[in-house]
Amino acid sequence: MCLESYVAVNLLADLILLGAVSRALGLFSWRRVIASAWLCALYAVVCAARPRPWSALPVQLAMLALTTFILSGRSAGRLRGEAALSLCAGALIGSGVAAATRLSGAPAALLGTAAGGLTVCGLFIAQPPGTRRYRILVRLIVERRAVCFTALVDTGNRLREPVSGLPVLIAEAGLLKGALPDAGFRELRYGAVGGDGVMACFRPTSVWIGRGARMRRAPDAWVGVSPGPLPGVFRALAPSVYALYI
Repeated sequence: MCLESYVAVNLLADLILLGAVSRALGLFSWRRVIASAWLCALYAVVCAARPRPWSALPVQLAMLALTTFILSGRSAGRLRGEAALSLCAGALIGSGVAAATRLSGAPAALLGTAAGGLTVCGLFIAQPPGTRRYRILVRLIVERRAVCFTALVDTGNRLREPVSGLPVLIAEAGLLKGALPDAGFRELRYGAVGGDGVMACFRPTSVWIGRGARMRRAPDAWVGVSPGPLPGVFRALAPSVYALYI
């Protein structure tokens, strides 16, 4: 196989596997997937040209860590561990299938990628159905600016802004970058398992929620800016009342 074909096959295989992982974890970004795929494809070429020391296990683990870091982007570090596990599962299944069939070259790469991608998708489908049901896309309109992100409808989030009585959607500050108002913030006291605290909150112009391309206007709400990372995988927690609109 010529060098161009070898790079093309590896790039396609990496795009499929990395795309499946990032889509399953809700981290999908064409820029990050393409960058990660090119890195993996070039690494495969280097390993083919000089197996030692580039094929050594420590180097492979370092490449896995770098790939998952790029794939996760600005997401919290807790997501990178899950991405690494998914990549490992997909890569191991893919390599095992390719070895068992005793294929080589492009057929082995494509078959292994298909098996690995299906494994990742299977892991995603097997997650608790409640998590999938309450995972929504949120679009906040703040004056003339807009920001979109994924949130979990948290049935335990019954926080309300005391003056208006409206529910509060909690999001990490990194998700709201570029859409924070210049003024109009209020301090909101909250209580959680980890303790009590105070967070700044603001009222957006409108809130839209939905799944995929279907979005609908949600009831008015305030947005609380979390002073630190939220527990769990999700970086935003929608109020429990939103469960009635999905």
